[in-house]
Amino acid sequence: GVTAPVHVLGNGVREDLFHPRDGAAARRQFGLPGDAHLIGAVGALTDDLGIDDLWRAFQHLAATDERLWLVLAGRRSSRSASWSHPRLRWLGELPLEAAAAAVSALDVAVVCNRDSLFGRACHPLKLVEAVAAGRPVVAAAVILDLSSVPEGIDDSKRLTARRREALLDRLAASAQLGLGVASVA
Repeated sequence: GVTAPVHVLGNGVREDLFHPRDGAAARRQFGLPGDAHLIGAVGALTDDLGIDDLWRAFQHLAATDERLWLVLAGRRSSRSASWSHPRLRWLGELPLEAAAAAVSALDVAVVCNRDSLFGRACHPLKLVEAVAAGRPVVAAAVILDLSSVPEGIDDSKRLTARRREALLDRLAASAQLGLGVASVA
């Protein structure tokens, strides 16, 4: 075994790029509305990380909040290529400098990471970048009553989008929902 002291180093962030900056200027840079509530993700937008969960959450919330917009930057996944909504803005794949500005345009950054071996082992760089940029990050956890866990819910990758949608009301009625907000203010 290791007998020497162990030091864990977290992900580093390029502070010359990811730092608090004028959000209004960043919105203008990308042609985003100045008076909207912008949520979004910048980076890996892959199906296995749960970007489709963010999409469904946005659709649910946008139905009652006319000022809510979803901003996404990165390579589209196979499923997300067909998404359409008047308040969805795809910024495309961006160079690192522009990605940092895109994070600054958001009111809330979302890090999509489903429960998986990768999700448990990684320290999401996108979380660290958003905090360095001065943007709040929201994370959610669903705590289920173990005596009534719906079948298949132990691995969200095994559930189809239709099955997840059907479980939404059941989960909302029976689960404790936890919401964590990390703010740099």
